Amino acid sequence: MTKAQAMSLCRMVWTGRGNLHYLIDILKERGYILVKKELYDLFKDPYNCPDVRWNGDKMEYLALLIHRLCDEGYITLKVNKGNFSFAEWHFTDFAGNKMKKKSLKNLCSRVNVEKDSYAYVHEEINEIITAIAKKQK
Repeated sequence: MTKAQAMSLCRMVWTGRGNLHYLIDILKERGYILVKKELYDLFKDPYNCPDVRWNGDKMEYLALLIHRLCDEGYITLKVNKGNFSFAEWHFTDFAGNKMKKKSLKNLCSRVNVEKDSYAYVHEEINEIITAIAKKQK
């Protein structure tokens, strides 16, 4: 099995714990994602989804957001190759550049270890998760 075939079997699943539509609206409004449909398709049609274009200047937010959403049960992965390896495969910057392997994992570790330096990231991700938790379907 090739890496591409293995990654196509892996998929991200929204558990229904929070409001996915509201999350995507917030991410678009704050300039994190370029196109809302790309993120919807990641959950709706994971075998045929386009890349999700994420603001390259805000990768630390993506790393912490994925970590928190997985850790708190908002998303889960089927055929888990790791939360971050899936994201590195499906998320790009706005120009379409792919991420390096383990870049999100390393960035998330740095954000969590150096909490004082990244307090603004933690604060914003807390706001987002609190908002989607309150907006249950």
